[in-house]
Amino acid sequence: MKDQITEKENAFLVGKRRDILIIALFIFTGIAIWYFFGVDDQDRKQAQQTNTVTQQGGYAQNTRSQNTPSPDSDVKQDASQATGSQTVAQNAANQPSSSSSAANTDNSQQSEVLTHPHLKEGALQNTYAEVVYLQGEALKYTLKGTVEPVKKGSQFYAGERIATEPNSSLTLRFADRSTAILSEQSEVLFEEVKGSATSGASVLKLTKGQLESRVTKQKGFGAKYEVRTPAMQLAVRGTIFEASFDPESKTSRAVVLEGIVEASQDLQSVELNQGFGLVIQQSQAGLSPSPILPAPSINPVEPVLKQFPLLFGWNVLSRVSQYQLQLFTGKNADQLVLDHWYRGNIASINGLSNGDYLLRVRGVDKNGLGGFYGETRFTLDVPPIPMMTLDSISPNKDKTTASIIGH
Repeated sequence: MKDQITEKENAFLVGKRRDILIIALFIFTGIAIWYFFGVDDQDRKQAQQTNTVTQQGGYAQNTRSQNTPSPDSDVKQDASQATGSQTVAQNAANQPSSSSSAANTDNSQQSEVLTHPHLKEGALQNTYAEVVYLQGEALKYTLKGTVEPVKKGSQFYAGERIATEPNSSLTLRFADRSTAILSEQSEVLFEEVKGSATSGASVLKLTKGQLESRVTKQKGFGAKYEVRTPAMQLAVRGTIFEASFDPESKTSRAVVLEGIVEASQDLQSVELNQGFGLVIQQSQAGLSPSPILPAPSINPVEPVLKQFPLLFGWNVLSRVSQYQLQLFTGKNADQLVLDHWYRGNIASINGLSNGDYLLRVRGVDKNGLGGFYGETRFTLDVPPIPMMTLDSISPNKDKTTASIIGH
């Protein structure tokens, strides 16, 4: 009898051990799958780098403040310290690039920056957005409660706000290389700004004006790009779309030029496909997408233009209340230098610098919803304007001679 009890106890213990082993095996398998298939290589490298530095007694606290979301008070303190140190470096180097600024900090700061995994791929860290182009003037509302002028290379952390002045525009670049073009008299609050070179998490609140987003394909856990207005929220995983908000009429607008955007309001949501837009007021309930206008055909433009004024024309579209004309420069045509509105289909432009340009024109319907852009490229190469100067009058001559000096 005693032997039978012992055998049952042994069998029970063997069964329990087997169950524990199976559970442990499932847990290990799940962790392995998450690690190798759910995490970006960049994030895995960052985690390994952080663990290595921590084991060596390095700058573990500094790594946490730069790369890990923390409570609001910690975020404000860390962001303010980072902004202060980078501003000092930029003033010392007199360069707009944040990478050049980092190279001019003291030896202890430089050793920390060089070991940051994301800086090996460029100037951007993973906790802020950077101004890579500025036309005109803009203001930065900092975490400290101060207001500062924006410059090329200015960085924005979560909780900070940016506002462009009239006849001004700027381009923002995020850690994952997504860009956002902010038009004149526009305001954006950075609710969340973080990510890696392959996976971003950016949430922008547009409280005034127009914002065009060119979002790289999002991947990895926590990857997202959202633009919010007081009336709706737009979420994407990689696309080109525009959002605008008019605070006077409390009207939000969204236009999808490429890809798909999920628009939501309260508990409602709808997919906006390429070629569709949405107009909604803050007090309005319901989301009703509508097709946007087709692109106008721009009249042929010479590849090289050599004199002012520059004259551009395009065909007349039906259901159009006005036309929007934009000029971009830059390698990726992401630097907005001119943004004008016309009632007719002819534009005359003066006062541009020589260089390569992308011209975009689109129609805007009676609801203020913009359509597809017609596009063309040209190079501006206007010769210098000669200046007339009078020579001194010679006593042996009755007439004044004139010479032409180019400038």
